Amino acid sequence: MERFLGGQARGNELTEAIKKVNQQGFEQIYELLEKLTTLLHKSGYDITLGDDKPLIIGDNNQGNGAPNQTALRELQTEISRLILSVNSHKPSNADLSVIENRYRQHIKNWFETVDLPRYDADCTGNFITA
Repeated sequence: MERFLGGQARGNELTEAIKKVNQQGFEQIYELLEKLTTLLHKSGYDITLGDDKPLIIGDNNQGNGAPNQTALRELQTEISRLILSVNSHKPSNADLSVIENRYRQHIKNWFETVDLPRYDADCTGNFITA
């Protein structure tokens, strides 16, 4: 995916790899979907969940070496298929456990990386920023 977003890999290579994973189990599909959307966000692409399409990739990040519109649309189609696969799947207890564990990890990671202001109390008990 990183090579694709950097314009170093062809779109059909990536879409074939996504199609192979889409034929595997729920956990692999869910994991790939998270990785793909994370990489797109980190690469500066806007991702929107739409009503008429499961996923829309914004094209505002068209710098040198970035994938062309056709390749992005192919990627959008394949990620949309992954989303439809996840959404149409009736999760088992094991699948729900996978989702729960990933959700808990996301929350943990968020709290570890969020930059909240630190507060201390002065001698009167009023909070002051540290």
